[in-house]
Amino acid sequence: MLRFKRYFYVVRFASRALRDAIVLVIVSIPLLIAAAYFDLFDLLFWYTRTHEAWQLDELLSAGFVVGLAAVIYAARRVADLRTEIRLRRAAESAVVRLTLHDALTGLPNRYKFERLFAAAIREVAESPRAVMVLKVDAFNHVNDTYGHAVGDNLLLAVAGRLEMAIGAEGVVARIGANEFALVTKPLQHEIDISRLVQHLILTMEDPFRVLGNEVMISVSIGVARYPLDGRTSPQLLRRADVARRKQKGKGRSHYALFEERMERAITDFARMESALRTAISQDRIVPYFQPIQDLETGRTIAFECLARWNDPELGWVRPDRFISLAEESGQIGRLSDRLLRKACAAARGWPKDISLSFNISGLQLRERSLGLDILSVLGELGFNPARLELEITETALVRDVPVARESLDILSSTGVRVALDDFGTGHSSLRYICDFPIHKLKIDQSFVRTMCKRFESEQIISAVLGLAHGMGITATAEGIEDEAQMLALKRLGCDFGQGYLIGRPMPAEAVAGYLQGQAEYQRQRLSA
Repeated sequence: MLRFKRYFYVVRFASRALRDAIVLVIVSIPLLIAAAYFDLFDLLFWYTRTHEAWQLDELLSAGFVVGLAAVIYAARRVADLRTEIRLRRAAESAVVRLTLHDALTGLPNRYKFERLFAAAIREVAESPRAVMVLKVDAFNHVNDTYGHAVGDNLLLAVAGRLEMAIGAEGVVARIGANEFALVTKPLQHEIDISRLVQHLILTMEDPFRVLGNEVMISVSIGVARYPLDGRTSPQLLRRADVARRKQKGKGRSHYALFEERMERAITDFARMESALRTAISQDRIVPYFQPIQDLETGRTIAFECLARWNDPELGWVRPDRFISLAEESGQIGRLSDRLLRKACAAARGWPKDISLSFNISGLQLRERSLGLDILSVLGELGFNPARLELEITETALVRDVPVARESLDILSSTGVRVALDDFGTGHSSLRYICDFPIHKLKIDQSFVRTMCKRFESEQIISAVLGLAHGMGITATAEGIEDEAQMLALKRLGCDFGQGYLIGRPMPAEAVAGYLQGQAEYQRQRLSA
């Protein structure tokens, strides 16, 4: 009987083991699929908690569980390995994409652009195409005014418009912060290039709605032609950028095709830019002072600060040349700050009733910090704001009215006066006198020089004087060179004047002698 029971248990155990093996094989396949949702240790913990007393037959069942758990564990490891490989491949793909595409817009970057250009050229080797460099003008101003979030979204919108305008056969890439490169489809004639560029300009000039703000931009575009202007992407991009720089500042509706002479101009520009940077750093650009006179009394009431640059190698550089160069190269802020400091330091030694007149660039008026920056300089030097008069042009006011008004209001509230320079030669409008804290109009010298020869010029001066006096402000005539002009201006009732007849621009050390000579002349006139 005992032997029979022993055989019975052996058969039962064997059958259970066989059953477990068969079940293990059957359930392994779906369990392998579901393995990611199980954990080996959780399974064993659950099993041991529910089976506190182990029997021999249960050991075989436990063996089944262990085998099953081993299959699950192996499946989990396979699943983890596949996930790790998938994540690694995704990371590698992201790195590759970042090396070939711009992170913000998703457009190709410069490296990818060169590859796409080479591929396009291989398809149709000698087919003419245009390579363009397009730059969003004054983009830093957008960031400063609206914030970087608006700036980023504006670039996304610009990228979208460019892709639509250039078409599926073209390529658009972002190659700089606010700079894009484009390759067109094959274009046989220059008129086709012109039409496409005009279309791009019009597309960019439509207002952008960005995060609740309406933003208007202008762009500068340079164009190089394949294969006429070059055969490689770097060469064509460089030459298109050369053309763009030559076009910059000509207005919204202009672009430039590359010409060989532009290369020499850019080389000269780079040489002058380097010389200017050195001149500013070494204080070679100094203030000269031209007297402004009360035409009724003959008394000097102010000096206008005029920048002068005498370079050891270049000699005397014309102000209109290096001022525009400073604006184009982004150095106007540094230059203006240094000149203002020097001019205020010199003017502190003048009689207290003599003011300093200082010119402000239109680019500076776009900076929100202008007013506070100027007041900071005056505070450091202990210069009375009421003795400072800032000269600005009408064109500068047109470019960014809200920002300019904010800066001028801050300055005016401290006593700084504002003169509208070259009145009548820009975007003349009475609203500038009404909307801005304007204290004086300056009549351009082109009218003064011809007033004794052309009746129209005298009439214009008379009208400007009537306007100024009617608004309760004064007027200064520029460019007085002879007695006839002086007498005519006095007859018309002009308040102040300046020009070579009154006094030429002079270095700071010559001002004291000039004032002494003027005082002596006034004494002699009164005693006579």
